[in-house]
Amino acid sequence: MRGISKIDVIGAAAWQVGRAYAPGDLVLHSGRLWRAVAKTLPGDKSPPPASLAWTLVVTTDAGGIDKAAAAQALDARIGRGV
Repeated sequence: MRGISKIDVIGAAAWQVGRAYAPGDLVLHSGRLWRAVAKTLPGDKSPPPASLAWTLVVTTDAGGIDKAAAAQALDARIGRGV
């Protein structure tokens, strides 16, 4: 799976019930940015983190995510080797 870029973060859309996702896809859900680590099937109704197909990338304390702030947080994580 390739790394995440700032462009990926800025382009992340809200998670959608029933949509199929591929490993590496990024979605926003409940104020957090999630990355698919496994394929999800059409009709899947389990949002992150209820489904093990997702891993948390970044979160905010305010319950909402600012995509620019998420990109900065991602830079910080990469810089720390996380």
